[in-house]
Amino acid sequence: MMKILKQILREFWVPLLVAILWTILTHDTTPQLGKFTTLVNIGMPTFFFVSWMTGQYFRVSKQERVSSTLSNIESRVEKVLGDISKQAADMKSITDTQVFQTFDLCLDSLRETKEEVADRNRLFKKKGSVDLDQFELYRENPFYQSKRFLNRLVNYALYTLTLNRHTELADRYDRTVMQVEELAGVITSFIGKMNHEKADWKTLKSKGLIEEIGHLVLRTKNDILPYSRFASQPYKGQDLSRILSTHINYIEQLCK
Repeated sequence: MMKILKQILREFWVPLLVAILWTILTHDTTPQLGKFTTLVNIGMPTFFFVSWMTGQYFRVSKQERVSSTLSNIESRVEKVLGDISKQAADMKSITDTQVFQTFDLCLDSLRETKEEVADRNRLFKKKGSVDLDQFELYRENPFYQSKRFLNRLVNYALYTLTLNRHTELADRYDRTVMQVEELAGVITSFIGKMNHEKADWKTLKSKGLIEEIGHLVLRTKNDILPYSRFASQPYKGQDLSRILSTHINYIEQLCK
């Protein structure tokens, strides 16, 4: 209530003052106009006229303030939107980098574990024997790291497929299916040599790991191979889908 009264006084004290002064001035110059009704007839029109004039001033002033405020808001909104766009672009760049780097780390890890199995294969071929106790273990099992890093690579590749970045990641899908095929080939070669030498590697833990590896190779063939260039082009002169199927069938037979 007090705010309303203050606003009324702020807007009408000038018209009231002018009306009083004009009435006094008119009365002084024309004393015969001394009747109260005559004074009211002089003061009221003056009051309303000046009120209208000051009202126009306040209206224009208020419009100017509103326009200025809106302009400031608009400039701030544009600045905020610009900052958001820049942050979104920065986040996209960071996300892209993380996707590529993580994919490359998965590929590198699988390549390293493939070389580890290949070294075991060479060592067995040279010595003709292997420490059979390690096949009773899980984490220290010769096939554990292969299953671990193959699972990581395959699942991450499948995750990236949900990002709809197939063109940008096409080269990595190519490398994925190649790495998986090479790992499967090294593992089946290693197992084949052990079977030939009648090495008792078929523990429950080893067979479980090999079965998981076979399942991951199957997922690679069904879900990742179609997004690589080897879905329509030969791999080492052959159909990669058939090569992977051969590895899968051989792994199933080895685990029986």
